[in-house]
Amino acid sequence: MKIKSLRFELEQAATLGTSFAPHHVRETIKALHNAQPDISLDSAAVAAEQVIHECDTTLTRYREALEAGTDPTLVAPLDHRNSSSTSRSASTLQARRGHPADEQ
Repeated sequence: MKIKSLRFELEQAATLGTSFAPHHVRETIKALHNAQPDISLDSAAVAAEQVIHECDTTLTRYREALEAGTDPTLVAPLDHRNSSSTSRSASTLQARRGHPADEQ
């Protein structure tokens, strides 16, 4: 078992040595660059995350207002609007990222 592992490591070292040999460096760097995933920002997903963050902040303020004695009938319509914004943004994130919003 150790002989197979050593053989594999030697083969890998030889491959790396060849890949980074002076006459292959340019090709190797280009191949490494092309193999990188596209990590460009999805502006719709970023915007949706921002809305969710703002809604969470607003929800905290609503709770504080209720705890301070504000009439719940004044806060309820605002909370409903806030919840709707959060739901729409969560749906946007789900669609952009391809998984259910409740997994986040």
